[in-house]
Amino acid sequence: MGYSKKLISFIRGDQSAYHNLLKGSAISLIMRLMGQAVNYGLVLSITRLFGAGGYGMYSLFQAVLQFFTQTARLGFDTLLMRNAAQSHDDDELHMLKNQYRFVLRLTAAVSLFMGIVLYACAGLIAEMYFNKPQLTFYLKVAAACILPLVHINIYASYLKGKKFFRQFNFIQQISLLLFSVLTILSGYLLYRKPELTAVAYALSCLITLGIALFWHKKYFTIHAALQAIDRKTLITASATFFIVGLMNYMRNATETLILGHYFTEDFAGIFKATQKVSSVIAFTLFSTIVAAAPHFAELYKQQKQDELKRTVQKTTALIFWSALPVFIVMIFFPDFLMSLFGKEFTRGKEGLIIMCCAQFFNAMMGPANNLLLMVNKQRFVLYITIFNNLVCALCGWFLIPLYGLNGAALINMLGILIPNIAAIMVIRREFGFFTFNFNLLTQVFKR
Repeated sequence: MGYSKKLISFIRGDQSAYHNLLKGSAISLIMRLMGQAVNYGLVLSITRLFGAGGYGMYSLFQAVLQFFTQTARLGFDTLLMRNAAQSHDDDELHMLKNQYRFVLRLTAAVSLFMGIVLYACAGLIAEMYFNKPQLTFYLKVAAACILPLVHINIYASYLKGKKFFRQFNFIQQISLLLFSVLTILSGYLLYRKPELTAVAYALSCLITLGIALFWHKKYFTIHAALQAIDRKTLITASATFFIVGLMNYMRNATETLILGHYFTEDFAGIFKATQKVSSVIAFTLFSTIVAAAPHFAELYKQQKQDELKRTVQKTTALIFWSALPVFIVMIFFPDFLMSLFGKEFTRGKEGLIIMCCAQFFNAMMGPANNLLLMVNKQRFVLYITIFNNLVCALCGWFLIPLYGLNGAALINMLGILIPNIAAIMVIRREFGFFTFNFNLLTQVFKR
């Protein structure tokens, strides 16, 4: 039997939760493929029109915006997604509706406050930390994006929890980027300055918010009952998700923020382009997590540990074999891949090799941290994330000023290795299995 037939046979191996997960993952994968195409279209548009410096300014704009957005979400998006996946009867759905109403009001108030703070401090942040006065305009635009982005994530959390994967992925993977690209390409005819990228993203946020609100109302038709919710418990439950989310943001933004502080904006642009290219290796992992999260939550609630184990391990095997060929191509052709963004981006080829190795390891470990979040073990993710951030931040302030782009790539690798190794150790201790199974990894060749 040929390799492709064996792979198909492996994928179709059973009709369990894993089989159902694959259906959702297939939708997620297709939508994410479209999103990746739009994503790289956006990167190519900015780099080709405005160079590494223009993309660097856009990356710094995004880094600051994501910090304020992550803070204003307060962890409610992840909590409500899990609650949506576990809510089935009318009483649970009525309670869920009340929770959404409360969360939307609370996050709106926090978002407006954060927006005012960012707008007022835009000049100080741009000049005192980044030493780039031209970044002030970008940060003022970012202030207007906070509320729309927060509510986009809140609305989308219901779609994800209820497995409306096409709608969720369109909102999260395609819409924001697609409308940004269209606005940049059309706006470039009239305004040819890099600040156009921030304005385009702000307009895209408003359009996407409208789409997210429409789908949220369409699919969440049950009315909120007149029953009180335990707000204190809800806020307490979201606290861990909030801290984990904020720590994950810091982990993802550390290299960009340090590069932006010590070097010119083109360094940040080259690094972010390199990071985006390397992330293609874990493409299937990120696509699968969207569909996997609600399945893990359901299986855990139903106490089906054997099926949970089988689902996790088969998912990891599929991720591994889909990542391997991409990893090989990137290791052998880093110079060519980086040159697609422009000649100046080839300075990041060594960093690309380093980050590709890290992303392949990430794919090999499967959805480890995501599993812990969905089975009420988020406190372990919190401990791991805090430790990981401290190590990466301390090492980053030492290595990045010395080694520049390669130093940032090393910190990126470290930030992937630590949480994955720690997470699989916790899973082994708490549930008695690893996310990977070597027998399953080779099973595709034995059929």
